[in-house]
Amino acid sequence: MVKNRKKDSRALMYIFGAIDPAVYEKIAHVSTSKEAWDVVSDYFTRTLALANQMKANGEEMKELQIVEKILRTLTDRFEGKVTAIEETRDLSTLTVDELQGSLQ
Repeated sequence: MVKNRKKDSRALMYIFGAIDPAVYEKIAHVSTSKEAWDVVSDYFTRTLALANQMKANGEEMKELQIVEKILRTLTDRFEGKVTAIEETRDLSTLTVDELQGSLQ
């Protein structure tokens, strides 16, 4: 039990270190890494909801456009990961779910 709490505290520390200060305000009150990750992953949910609304209004949104938008709008703390993804993955075949998994 103590070992699990240490692992969770370490994971929470990494999440705090990797997010934008504006997002930190949203997760500063959480006590587990699971709660923090749920808040951070809401970004993907909101982005997909916006893309779906655009599609519903006649805008043609391809998966590639959504992936590129997410990569462009991530904070500077993700710059290294974004560069690695762009250099090692074929963005034209990368799905939003795969991108989220890569960033996790």
